[in-house]
Amino acid sequence: MFLNTFSISAQTIRTVFEKIAMSNGIILSPDKRGQHFRPVNELRENSKMFVKEHIELFPLVESHYCRKDSNKKYLSNEIKSVGEMFRLYEEWFESRGYDLINKVTLRQYRDIFNFNFNLSFYVPKKDQCDFCLKYENMTPEEKIASKFENDQHLFNKQKARELKEADKTAAQASSATVTACFDFEKILSTTTANASCFYYKRKLEVYNFTVYELASHEANCYVWDETIAKKGCVEVSNCLLKFIEEYVTKGVRNFHFWSDNCGGQNKNKVLFGFFGWASKNFKVNITHRFLEKGHTQNEGDSVHALIEKSQKNKIVYTPIQWYSIIRNAKTKEPVYKVTEMIQDDFKDFKTFSYSLNWIKNTGVESAKSSCIQKCSATTKTILRCCAQHQEEWSNYKWSKSTPNGVTQKNMQYNART
Repeated sequence: MFLNTFSISAQTIRTVFEKIAMSNGIILSPDKRGQHFRPVNELRENSKMFVKEHIELFPLVESHYCRKDSNKKYLSNEIKSVGEMFRLYEEWFESRGYDLINKVTLRQYRDIFNFNFNLSFYVPKKDQCDFCLKYENMTPEEKIASKFENDQHLFNKQKARELKEADKTAAQASSATVTACFDFEKILSTTTANASCFYYKRKLEVYNFTVYELASHEANCYVWDETIAKKGCVEVSNCLLKFIEEYVTKGVRNFHFWSDNCGGQNKNKVLFGFFGWASKNFKVNITHRFLEKGHTQNEGDSVHALIEKSQKNKIVYTPIQWYSIIRNAKTKEPVYKVTEMIQDDFKDFKTFSYSLNWIKNTGVESAKSSCIQKCSATTKTILRCCAQHQEEWSNYKWSKSTPNGVTQKNMQYNART
């Protein structure tokens, strides 16, 4: 009856009487729960440190289009799960000769990964290649029919990356060679603030064209607002003109450029015509290659990610504030170099190039800009183009004579027309 009233067992009563007997009937012994010096399952600090060290060895990729919505970073496609990372961790731990007492289990490794890192294994859908995503969702029959096209697409992706790495190595080996990738950052709006009254106001657009030098990791940011110029092929040509002018004075004679396949900005005869003009006037060799469509992420994206991260929680009222944010985004050397473009800096290469056409050396076949994967302008040949990275060069010639020079007088550019 007593036990049922208090809902306890007979063992509880026996334990109480045993403790009273042990203390000579005066007091009970103190509660010893939680008095362990070190819980058996507590993770050692060294163990955590080794796991973090291992996870940080994996190369990370930032989202190309989703940076404003997420700070999450992504592991490369070769790593598919935490389990795979843990298997690599076991091999790595053994090779380093660490004390086995600091080795963790799969569950502990997963906990450290989940609670100490903001990482994911899957690239967000916005960043996925349209062709690859379409192929993944095909039926088995459709995949068989499209296998050759898919294999060619993956081959081109890998080939472009290998060639870019080779160009980077060449630039590191010679001071006369520069390898750079270039791209526009997303439009920087002015005014920017977390206030509802700004949501309905007309924003002034600020443009940042970044040329990232792969060997020295120097980023050259050419900035202007929409009252100065637009963001098309003419602006790209003039920013690259500034870049080439600067590096020619440093003794550079070979330029390797990489970009995405945007037809309005990078893959058009205006830019190709500019390369021919620059090669002739500066006595330099210029090669421009294009990354495979859908796989155009490059080192310059890290510059744009850091700029956008630096701007968070800051109110921007004028374009000058954007210029300051870009300059101060990186604190370690080499810091970002900012060139504020003015209207007089833009020459009208569009008028110059549209008066020209080029044809193959056969004299019959014309060149289609959209099909070109690499082009080259050298001091010996005006223009050479290829439809694939692995193809041999095809020589092209101008169907009209190339002007000797572009001057501010005969190439005045109205940025707002």
